[in-house]
Amino acid sequence: MDRFIVRTPRSNLPKPVVATPSTPDQDLPNPNLFNDPETARDANEAAKAATMKSGKRSNYNVVSLELKAKVGKYAAESGVTRARRHFQSQIPFTLKHSTVHGWKNEHLARLRNAEDGTARTGRPLLLGKEIDDKIQQHLHRLRSQGGTVNGAVVNAVTRVYLKKMDRARYQLEGEEILSKRSFFQSLMRRMGFVKQKGTKAAKTLPRNFDELRQNFFTKIGSLVKAHEISDQLVVNFDQTGISIVPTSSYTVEKEGARQVPVIGKDDKRQITVVFAVSLAGELLPPQLIYGGKTDACHPKYRFLHNWLIDHTDNHWSTAASMVRYAHSIIIPYVCAQRLKLGLSQEKVALVIFDTYNAHRHNDQLHQLLKDNNIEFVYMPAACTRELQPLDAESGPNAIFKRLLKAKFSVWYSQELMEKLHISKEPQDITVPLSLTVLKPLHAAWVEEAFVNLQKHDFKVCWSNTGISSFIDDMRHTMEVIID
Repeated sequence: MDRFIVRTPRSNLPKPVVATPSTPDQDLPNPNLFNDPETARDANEAAKAATMKSGKRSNYNVVSLELKAKVGKYAAESGVTRARRHFQSQIPFTLKHSTVHGWKNEHLARLRNAEDGTARTGRPLLLGKEIDDKIQQHLHRLRSQGGTVNGAVVNAVTRVYLKKMDRARYQLEGEEILSKRSFFQSLMRRMGFVKQKGTKAAKTLPRNFDELRQNFFTKIGSLVKAHEISDQLVVNFDQTGISIVPTSSYTVEKEGARQVPVIGKDDKRQITVVFAVSLAGELLPPQLIYGGKTDACHPKYRFLHNWLIDHTDNHWSTAASMVRYAHSIIIPYVCAQRLKLGLSQEKVALVIFDTYNAHRHNDQLHQLLKDNNIEFVYMPAACTRELQPLDAESGPNAIFKRLLKAKFSVWYSQELMEKLHISKEPQDITVPLSLTVLKPLHAAWVEEAFVNLQKHDFKVCWSNTGISSFIDDMRHTMEVIID
């Protein structure tokens, strides 16, 4: 409040009622004695400036959190008055009854929070405590059953509980919440889970890898240069095994856990998929190879019409299955591209594959390719991770397997949730993983994953091996020479 000294007012003005001045070193003018607005404002500013504190600000009375906690605990046990007397010598200011009483209440609040498990401070849970607790309970049970817990599974579980317990909020912002990676990270942190994976020895490259790579590139470049082969007619094909139970290598587990069990991790039931991708980035239809002697081993599922559904005794690619693949997939694709580009059917194409027995020791396959004007180049042994586009970073093989694992994880989580809702003994719950159950489901996952796979740009996997840049440089050199 501004305080002023009284000066003798003008005779024609009423005598104002003002407070007694309290400033010891300066008489402040009373603005009520001035009829000039500017002078009045100046007077006010002078009054405010004079009454402001000057000099260095004194230190705050600081008490450590630890000492506050001790005082609060003592006050809760022995009373506020005794706590004041007991701790006064350790406090740099006079302890007030209200101060100690506040510290006592803080101590009692911490005790209550510890009993009901609620946090004392921090942002509120995004979905609320009830839904968050249900999600955590489900994920703990899922891990105890050996199930994989990853981002896809957490989203699936969260979606179900949010729909069931707060459908209005799910409809309003549910998918937006699920799209936030921060929610998954926060949940895992609060559960004490960290990302873990089984380890294995790293593969080593041959000592003369640089020489092998250069020779490999030179063979490809010389054929492309000699026959002026377009990107659409350069194809890499390869087979890869996929599990019927496609579990993720990654899951979450309590930090420091030595054993990380994952359901299906040791399940050896597999099929083989043969993929092919052109230098232009186009993904060819796949060949699926099941284990069995007749078509009865195929799943009861209607695949896309241009897929090759095949079988061998042990589901591995054989010389005969590779010939069928070339007949049904590679040659029709090459012929279609020649027609599309307005080229003669005699135009040379190029396929690249590794040294797998069904490729290398397969005279029938080699002759079939030559008869259709298709040249071939072998990948150097033990170099596929670095030089094969299908296996390279951002290649189809790795992406396809990740998509399959995500689909299995979501399905397994949903199956387990349904059984948890109806079972009285959660610890005895099992999800059947027989071939009768999984084969048609797996077939649907494979088709859905392949459809998603086609949305990717696979030119990048050729770039990651260095093949495309080598061919581009060679073509540029040819153009310069011609010019």
